[in-house]
Amino acid sequence: MVVAITAAKLKHLRVIAKTAAENERAWLAEWEPAPGESDSPRARRVALAQARADGRVMGTRELVVAAAVRAELAERGWSARTWRPVPPGVATHAGRRLGTPDQDPPLYARLFVRLPDGLSELVRRACHWTSEPARKKLRAGAWGDARDELRRQITTPAALIRAAVDRLAAAHPLPESDGEHAQDAADPATSEPQSS
Repeated sequence: MVVAITAAKLKHLRVIAKTAAENERAWLAEWEPAPGESDSPRARRVALAQARADGRVMGTRELVVAAAVRAELAERGWSARTWRPVPPGVATHAGRRLGTPDQDPPLYARLFVRLPDGLSELVRRACHWTSEPARKKLRAGAWGDARDELRRQITTPAALIRAAVDRLAAAHPLPESDGEHAQDAADPATSEPQSS
């Protein structure tokens, strides 16, 4: 999935992911096999896979974003529900969905996201079914203020992922002493727009 995002948020996410990767490398450097286990590369891979599954380390941007998406779904109460599948063909339409509002500030950067299959499907189903009542009213012809209010009730998968990135940014503020990264993330005007 490709998600439009501000350049500042994308740079902030890169800093967060870099820190997570450094933490994972430090964890691996300190890892010691349990008594009776070998210190083989396979044992290290198994231990790393278990630590990633437990959420103790998240050494890739994909793992960091997936954890934030899970937290966002849980906060909204969407992860505990069972959702019907999205009707065939609906989720495969390219482009902006009905009711998707314009973004301010503009979203020039692109975040490439690959979520685990089960999580990706949960995001699609939850966003579809929570937004469907508003979409039905929009299709029926709502206008003016009612249309704007209905558009705010629609959550696309991209909007959910942007909310997850916002959650990450709030939980991991950039230190003032981080020089280049802090200024780039704090000031979107210093970032060059990227073509899509």
